[in-house]
Order: sequence, then structure tokens, then C-alpha cells
Amino acid sequence: LSILLGLLVPAHAMRSPDCGGILTPSGLSYCKSHGLWGLLPVRASRDCPSLCAGRLTPSLCSSRNQVNSVKVAELSLSLIPDAGLRLSIDVDLGITAAPSTTKVMRLSILADLHVEMNPEGNLELVTSGCKPTLEEMQSTEEIGRSTPRKSSSSDAEEEINVDKICLEVSKLLLSPNEQLMSLTAQFPVTPSCQVQYLPLAAPMVSEQGITISLQTTFQVAGMAIPLPVSPVPFSMPEPASSSPSHLPLAFSEHFYTSLFFALEMAGAFNMTI
Repeated sequence: LSILLGLLVPAHAMRSPDCGGILTPSGLSYCKSHGLWGLLPVRASRDCPSLCAGRLTPSLCSSRNQVNSVKVAELSLSLIPDAGLRLSIDVDLGITAAPSTTKVMRLSILADLHVEMNPEGNLELVTSGCKPTLEEMQSTEEIGRSTPRKSSSSDAEEEINVDKICLEVSKLLLSPNEQLMSLTAQFPVTPSCQVQYLPLAAPMVSEQGITISLQTTFQVAGMAIPLPVSPVPFSMPEPASSSPSHLPLAFSEHFYTSLFFALEMAGAFNMTI
């Protein structure tokens, strides 16, 4: 057995995928009515003026302005084939510049995202472009006059510091990146055998979704079992029909052969009659 495992070590170094997954656009849909506050680095509360005392202060509040209301008008995440993802956020901010004046500003953020592999071999979501814009929607004064107008970029920058918005957007990726890192965690098959799925390259983005190529490794009693590479190049099969599934998974025949080999090594089939 040791000779056999020794022969398999060189093959293990040349990894090839034996399974894969594709995250469909159904899994990329978000509802603007809930969920955003779990992403933004500030919590929504009935006490809206407290927003200026929170973590969002350096980006959205100035010394003479106070954000007293925040309304998410649009939140979407879309696929950009052969490029990555695009995050679009539109937020209406109620800003009190003076005791008698409240302005409603539309903050629009377009951020291009893509997934890459970091030096540790984990998938990581990063921003490749970010463009915030600001527009004044209306102004209400004591006399009850309401006049919609657009503000110039210089006026907008005086109201809200848009230069730091992209820094806040990058903070939104901390939680998704923690979940991406958990994909490479070891899953127990038996008390002494664990299976691990390792990404081989950055995911490919197409109209069908996000495709990830994975290779399976096994740990038996704390020791990695080198397995031969898949004899046939693995690729995700074409879907027979449109499915609302968020994450279809596909496995090659070699995956099952490797699985039973690892189970046998772990003694899962040992029994006494």
C-alpha cells in the first residue's frame, strides 16, 4: 500500500477538477426591502440621527450636516459575462443642513466585483471598480416650498464625502469573503475521514452563472490521501432545462471512485460477522 501511495504522490501534484458547481443568477437576486442592513456597516434604527454617531460617519456626515433618514431605493447584483459582478445601490439620504432646511440626496454606487484566488488558495471577492455619484432630489424649507433640482458635483462633495464611499463598499465584502473561505473547510464523512473541496482557479462568469472547478481531497486519520487525477477532463454538463436552483453541483465518476477508496482507507467498510 505504501508503494501504491508513493506512486500516486506525483499525480496528486498535477491537480485537475473532479467536481464543480455553478451558482445560478437565481442565487444572486436580492430584495431591497430586507437584507441590506446586514451588509451595511451601520444598523437601521428608529433613531435616525444616531446614524451620524455610527461607523458611517466618516463617509456620509460632515461637520454641518446630519443624516436623519436613510431609504434604500434599489439594491441589485448582476452578472457581467466574462468580467464579474456588478453591485448597484441607490440610497436616498435625508440631510439636515440647517434647522430650517432638509435635503434629500440620492447616493448611487456602481461597483464592479470579481472573484480571484489569494496566495492561500482561497477564493476572495474584490472590487475592480467603484463609482459613487450624488444628486440632490429636493429641498424643503420652513415656508413649505419644495423644488427638485440637481446639485453640482462640487456642491455634492461638500454635502457628503463621496471619496470614502468606496472604502465602505470594500467593507461590505468582509462577510461574503468569510463565507467563501468556509467553502474549503473539511467536512466529516466518518469520524476519521474528512473530505475537502479545493478550488483550482478563479471562477468563470457567464450568462448561466458562476462556475467553479473543484478538486476533492481526503484526510484520513489526519493524513492526506493522494489520489490520481481524473482520467477525463471534467467540465460542467449543460443543464437539461432551466432550473431555479441556486447552486447545482456535478461530480465525475472519478469522484465516487475516490470517495469509496477513501472510505475503505478509513475502515468504513470493516465489519465482523
